[in-house]
Parts: sequence; structure tokens; C-alpha cells
Amino acid sequence: MVKTRMPYTSPPKTANSKHNKMERYAEINREAINTKEVLTFREAVLYTGLSESCLYKKTSMCEIPHYKPSGKQVFFKRKELEEYLLSNRIATNAEIEQAATSYVVTGQHPRK
Repeated sequence: MVKTRMPYTSPPKTANSKHNKMERYAEINREAINTKEVLTFREAVLYTGLSESCLYKKTSMCEIPHYKPSGKQVFFKRKELEEYLLSNRIATNAEIEQAATSYVVTGQHPRK
């Protein structure tokens, strides 16, 4: 007797809807983070895109502004995280060229 195998069928769509629910939850969580003024450590990780270990190292080395009201849990002000992330701006080539031209003409460094 010859046995025939049934063709493989994909799992039902419920797995996909579960994935969609997880994506929607993550999207809502990101939206909430963008509106909160004070963030927890994990929210700060999501907001900045830094790894947990990197953010922990920056807090322990006092390289990033943070708060420890109870001495243990770490909190961040979203505004201060934004300022930290946007620090050390790198000038564009056009800005550098403009500053160089200004220096040659006036003999003075441009004021920021």
C-alpha cells in the first residue's frame, strides 16, 4: 500500500493577529513614552535607543543626567535625554566653509 503525504499548510491566522497586537502594544507604548515627562530606566532605553548596559554605564559614570529619589530606582527627564542626545553637534561642510570664509575676511572667529 502506498502512503501519500498531506501537503504542509501554514498555521492559522491567529499567530499573525497576535503579532499585530504585540506591534500595536509596542506602538502605544512608544507614543506614551513620547508624552511622558519622567521616564523609567526601561523607558529611557527605548526612548534613546541605547542598550541597557550602555545606559547603566552612563548613569554610573554620571555622564547622563538622571535621578534616584529612593536611592535605587533610576528616572530620567525626557527633555534632558533629548538635550543629551543632541549634544556635541557636528558642523556641516558648508558651515565650516562659511566660518573659514568669515575668519579670512574679518580675522575673527564667528560667535555661536
